[in-house]
Amino acid sequence: MQIDYVVHLAAAISVEESTRLPEKYQRINVEGSRKVLDWAVKNGVKRVVAASSGATYGTPKVEGLPLREESATGGICAYATTKFDMEHLMAEFHEQFGLKSTALRFFNVYGPRQDPHSSYSGVVSWFMEQAKINGTLKVTGDGEQYRDFVYVKDVARAIRTAMLLKDDDFDVFNVCTGVKTTINDVATAVKAKFGSSADITHIAYRQGDVKESVCSPVKASTKLGFTASYDFPTGIGETRDWFLTL
Repeated sequence: MQIDYVVHLAAAISVEESTRLPEKYQRINVEGSRKVLDWAVKNGVKRVVAASSGATYGTPKVEGLPLREESATGGICAYATTKFDMEHLMAEFHEQFGLKSTALRFFNVYGPRQDPHSSYSGVVSWFMEQAKINGTLKVTGDGEQYRDFVYVKDVARAIRTAMLLKDDDFDVFNVCTGVKTTINDVATAVKAKFGSSADITHIAYRQGDVKESVCSPVKASTKLGFTASYDFPTGIGETRDWFLTL
């Protein structure tokens, strides 16, 4: 059977773990990706689409926002560094073997089927778990730190769009909305969607957390032909509907 396209989403993804076990992240995220690319070359795959990360931008400075693809530095932890190295590996395979490939830098992805009990899950699923049981939504710091949240259905559409890209080169694109949403806004919106009596409390700010992060969707829109279609209220509405089925 001929395989035309490969979507490479496998990775080790814990920022905290990557600081303790950098060798594991090198083995899985870089050398594992090399095996995927080798296989793609040997089997005549038309294109590889791989998941990279907004973590490759490191700790952004406000004057550098919104984050554009060319400003990535490789990040400040082994997870981010190995994702950046994977992108470079993809570029090398294009130069040496003509393998067409696209790296997508996902930002804060949320949506149905994100396990709220996993340490890898995002703030939306954690808050929804608590809102559903009228528990406590714990916001770190003052809650005014902001992120760029992108709905999982938009992510899936970005992958499909990249897979069918006509461009012969290797390239990298942000997958984001370009919209700032504070953690306070997330907590308030989630609580309202559930009609919940959950408390919202503030806890100590976590050392190393990024204060501001929002990216530019311009390149993805103009060159890839992708624009996120879900705004945050719509996305968390669909996510809430899924949580209510659990």
